[in-house]
Amino acid sequence: MHLPLAEKLAELGQARDKAWLSQDTVATVQQDQLLQRWVHKHGLKTVQKVCTCIWREGQNGPELLAFEHPSAGHQIVKGTLEPGEDLGLAALRELQEEAGLQRETPGTYLGLIHHGAFGGIESGGLFEHQIWHLFAQPATGDEPESWSHIATGSIDEEGLEFKFFWQPLNLPAPGFAPVFERVMQLLKHHLQGL
Repeated sequence: MHLPLAEKLAELGQARDKAWLSQDTVATVQQDQLLQRWVHKHGLKTVQKVCTCIWREGQNGPELLAFEHPSAGHQIVKGTLEPGEDLGLAALRELQEEAGLQRETPGTYLGLIHHGAFGGIESGGLFEHQIWHLFAQPATGDEPESWSHIATGSIDEEGLEFKFFWQPLNLPAPGFAPVFERVMQLLKHHLQGL
């Protein structure tokens, strides 16, 4: 039932990504307006998310901190913004809850992506429009090659064991959902500008 909605939202989100990557401000604003009208027309709930991209230089180029979710494939640290919560503070909270890492600042705000997904337990599992706010910061160098962390925070993930690893950005990323591949593309674009 929601597959056509999901496909159309993905198409609109990817068109916005393309405009943003080309640094075409007018096209980006136009895509945002088109997305907003489409979401309103279909009565979708909009949920704000934060996604924290910790990266480091590896032997073959930049690597992104990622984890294996026990039932949902490979992912990047992300979560839902709580009511009234600051985006940066939410990014720091999610990093602590999902990875056990503490940072002083959330890093550089990269921008946002639009995504359609079925919500978790807290949202009743309904199809929703998600806006992911992306942050990036370099690793401190104190992070191990791999580790496990028991997640805290959300009803959906409380007590789950996440197994962390470093995903090379210049290699294929099997096991990641397309939305995470989009995040990786935007991070690569950001890192090329450094």
